[in-house]
Amino acid sequence: MSPSKLSDQAQALSNISLFSELPQQVLEELASELQEIEAQKDHIIIKKGEKGDSMFLVMRGAVKVHDGDQVLATLIAGEYFGEYALIDSYTRSATVTATQPTILFQLSRDRFDIIMELHPKLKDAVLKELIKRLRNLNVMQEQLLKSNNEIQEQKREIQKMNGYLAEVNEEKDKIMRILAHELKNTLTSTISISETLQLELNERTPDLSEYMERLTSSLWRMNDRIDRILSVKSRLPQEKELEITTVSLIEILDEISKQFEEVAAEKGVKLQFKVEPYTVQLDKVYTHEILENLIGNAIKFSTSGKRVLVKSYEDGDVLHIAVSDQGPGLTEQAKKPITNPEILDEVHIKNASDLSLTIIRKFTEAMGGEIGCESEPGKGACFTLKFKNYQKPVSDGKFWGMFKT
Repeated sequence: MSPSKLSDQAQALSNISLFSELPQQVLEELASELQEIEAQKDHIIIKKGEKGDSMFLVMRGAVKVHDGDQVLATLIAGEYFGEYALIDSYTRSATVTATQPTILFQLSRDRFDIIMELHPKLKDAVLKELIKRLRNLNVMQEQLLKSNNEIQEQKREIQKMNGYLAEVNEEKDKIMRILAHELKNTLTSTISISETLQLELNERTPDLSEYMERLTSSLWRMNDRIDRILSVKSRLPQEKELEITTVSLIEILDEISKQFEEVAAEKGVKLQFKVEPYTVQLDKVYTHEILENLIGNAIKFSTSGKRVLVKSYEDGDVLHIAVSDQGPGLTEQAKKPITNPEILDEVHIKNASDLSLTIIRKFTEAMGGEIGCESEPGKGACFTLKFKNYQKPVSDGKFWGMFKT
């Protein structure tokens, strides 16, 4: 080995903390025992479980210390590994693999022992450095233990909080059921009175009888909704709750039009329908509630002389049911329960409008549909329901109730 190369290798050794306190002569003797190794990317230099007999100094490139897929450390030029093999022959505790073309210097324990016999102080220097590293590992272990204790304490706090939230949720469900039972008892009495009045009015006053029929129908729908609240823990729908049947779109809209026509007339709002007799595979109660909510809000926010239009049309293989108005429109924030549901869950619902739109979206998605909203402040709003599982109507192209007001 040339003197210049020997000097370079000795200098490289002096930069390693393990040998930093050795005199130049000893460094050069050690350097003369180094064996240069080239390792290509992904080459395994040492393997976990095999007996160690050498240490390695990274001169160029990089290696990873890992246990399977878990990377424990990445070493670059000037760093070293396997130094414990200079003292004992225990098995390797991890695998070391080159992550790029790498040049290393290898020092075997046999050659190290020969030099250590010639220079007893070498052994002291190496042991001193190894003890220092063990102390540092002890400090790290204490810090990890402290961090682990803190994590365990936080885990206990989270478990305690989860328990508290579960109790609160259970209490909420209990209150909801009590309220629903109370409402159901009152509602049952009201339905009974309504049906009795309807029988009395059938012959005497047909007009009033029609109003009583609508009232009774609305009360029965409310009764059905309360039954569902009593049968599940959450207000929002679950798949197992759904009662999917063949639903007549016109039948539902006819009920809703009768429900709102008087309110619309009193406000001077024109309620129009442009709908063909589609049948759709949906849950009738949820579908009624969605459309009732959308149409009711459209009328509520419309002023005299404005129009609320409900229409159906096909786009590809998707049925669209659109409810549009000429009201004040919605801000981007107000549309978030529909347009950005991932950032507005039940925990962050702040008002009745958020809750209403969230329930509409949940009901629609539970039935396999989608809902969209197009609106600008001052330019009205259009909510569109989209369903795939429907049957086309057999018709002459005319729309039901096209000018119904």
